[in-house]
Amino acid sequence: TSTWSACPLAAAKSANDSAHSATAALISNRFICTAGFSSSSRASVSSRSPFTVRVTVSGRAYFDVAHDAEHPFIVRTGRTEIQVFGTEFCVSAKGAQSVTTLVKGSVGLFDAGSGERLAVLTPGQQAVVSGDRCEVRQVETLYQTAWKDGYFIFESKPVGSIMEELSAWYNIDYVLKDSLRDVNITARIKRYDDIESVLDILSKTRSVNFKRDGRVITVMN
Repeated sequence: TSTWSACPLAAAKSANDSAHSATAALISNRFICTAGFSSSSRASVSSRSPFTVRVTVSGRAYFDVAHDAEHPFIVRTGRTEIQVFGTEFCVSAKGAQSVTTLVKGSVGLFDAGSGERLAVLTPGQQAVVSGDRCEVRQVETLYQTAWKDGYFIFESKPVGSIMEELSAWYNIDYVLKDSLRDVNITARIKRYDDIESVLDILSKTRSVNFKRDGRVITVMN
């Protein structure tokens, strides 16, 4: 009989981690999984039987799960369940929407309520589940997983989307003119503990500037 245990999700950070990520490990008589979590993420582990582990995630997480046919590994995000077959993947969940990006291996996505299969992903695919819809598309996984290695990578990404991401990471609010929302920026930036360093680099890549007033960032021409 296997015994499942989980180390605290707010585990000690490695030397390469910023204050905005934490690592955890799940163990079943051996090393089975490592996971990285962003600071705003929440995760809980429940073992309904000695043979199954379920992890519920809100926020962003990256999983590297060893193949173990005898012990199913299931990640739940809102109304979606992701069945893991030995893989590396990234999941982001906010409200009723979840985004699953597969790096290696294979995962199946199922409706948590009905059990209906929504999709089976192959490496390089991303599934966006929102309400009753599931859209599968090809993506460059590097851009989706750079956060776990301590970087932001933006490839022709709209300023509006960048600010959404920074808002989640640094727990800030922002004000952005509609005329600047679709301005694209390409940059690779180290994920500094202080958002000021990130904004300083972004301001040098395009004709946008930033003004900070407490927790509010204003994006300007």
